[in-house]
Amino acid sequence: MLVLLDLNLPGIGGQEVLAQLRADPVLRSLPVIIFSNSTEARDVRSAYGGGANSYLFKPSGAVELQEAARALECFWFSAALLPGLEEPTG
Repeated sequence: MLVLLDLNLPGIGGQEVLAQLRADPVLRSLPVIIFSNSTEARDVRSAYGGGANSYLFKPSGAVELQEAARALECFWFSAALLPGLEEPTG
């Protein structure tokens, strides 16, 4: 399991959600991927500083979005070793 988190959420910011996840002993080991349309250096630094495992630019086009989703799936569900798993899930 992993969390795909946008920084721009209605009512609560993505950075606040990230802080809550990292503060929770049960949830803190979940991989959190920031998937945002912001490429601002301060947003990237802040996300990593808050404990994000990855920061990916969210493209606006449908084809590019599909490619990004495939790349995420390939890495996180086929290649990465996640907490509690002995081998990749793919």
